[in-house]
Amino acid sequence: MTKLIRKLPRTCKNAPWADRLTVFHQSIQEFAETPQQEYDLIVSNPPFFTGGTFSFNQDRNSVRHTVKLPHGDMLRAVQKLLAKTGKFCVILPFVEGLRFQELATSYHFYCTRVTEVLTIANKPVERLLMQFELESCSPQRDQLIVRQEGPIEWTEAYQNLTRAFYLKM
Repeated sequence: MTKLIRKLPRTCKNAPWADRLTVFHQSIQEFAETPQQEYDLIVSNPPFFTGGTFSFNQDRNSVRHTVKLPHGDMLRAVQKLLAKTGKFCVILPFVEGLRFQELATSYHFYCTRVTEVLTIANKPVERLLMQFELESCSPQRDQLIVRQEGPIEWTEAYQNLTRAFYLKM
């Protein structure tokens, strides 16, 4: 049974598009069991650890480890929910992102855009912002540098990308 949260969380309530948000309190696996509609865009910041040591904090484990949301489960749910011309976007750490790209092809999703996220220029890539679609093409590639070296100062590109999501920037 879908439980609609009538009162939006603060992060949603303060967004400029709050009047267009609906929050469903259930896993994507449950939500996809009886899809009511197709979606043009699905965005996820999924759990990414597939092994390793768990913390004593269960909430932290739930959002960081793939125990409750294995990537295969997420891809199956997205298959059911995404419109034929829709886009599925996900952010993952670098190595997990490369693995996810390989797994996604077995679900007939093709990576069409990749943004490599670096905390500081000339440092290793830390995250991959990836866009998947059902039609194969060569992916567009670019980089996003989050901050300048020295005192913490966000780059203009990072500010432009995230300004609408942060209440204070």
